[in-house]
Amino acid sequence: MTGLNRNFGGFLLVVALAAASLVPGRAALADEAEDFIKSFADRSLVEVIQPELPDDERSRRIKALLREHVDIPTVSRFVLGRYWRKADETDRQGFIRALEASLSYNLLTLLKNYSGESLVVDGMEPAGKSGKAVIVKSRMLQPQGEPFAIDWRLKRSDQGYRIIDVATEGVSMALTLRAEYGSFLKRKGDVSALTAALEKRLLTETSVSTAEAAQ
Repeated sequence: MTGLNRNFGGFLLVVALAAASLVPGRAALADEAEDFIKSFADRSLVEVIQPELPDDERSRRIKALLREHVDIPTVSRFVLGRYWRKADETDRQGFIRALEASLSYNLLTLLKNYSGESLVVDGMEPAGKSGKAVIVKSRMLQPQGEPFAIDWRLKRSDQGYRIIDVATEGVSMALTLRAEYGSFLKRKGDVSALTAALEKRLLTETSVSTAEAAQ
């Protein structure tokens, strides 16, 4: 799962960088979708990036933030594609939990390495014809290196907006993950095999991280 891990990590990196300090764009941004991204960033700074927090509390807060801001079931359905339709409800829920756990762990790891990145929101535009999806356009500013573009695809539901995709320099992470997961499933079989692989990877990474912290 080398390629899968790399691209999965890439998606998480974009989400983690969104927790950087948000700075005003060129125009006043009062739109609800843009405020949603700003809230995600602000709350990540206040609730998560605190050196004195123990890892278990930081992990709990990250999971709460992700559940409020990322539509993990919708992302799961999309990245699994036709394999989602073939899976039973037990396998679907197992995959959603594994995806959330992996997302939370990787976000926890990346936030520990926060180094002052900041996000500039540049505007919002509709996506598709349903009227329920929008794209919030932004740029990530780095202390070292050139800024890069990030587009956030949000879907509106009864609970408000939720993130369903992030594109970095035009590359959709949801599409990338769909290709990687599809390749794995084509080789290995069903969704439960992918879930087991994600859980095994998470267990290995957690063990390595714990060992390193104890040194």
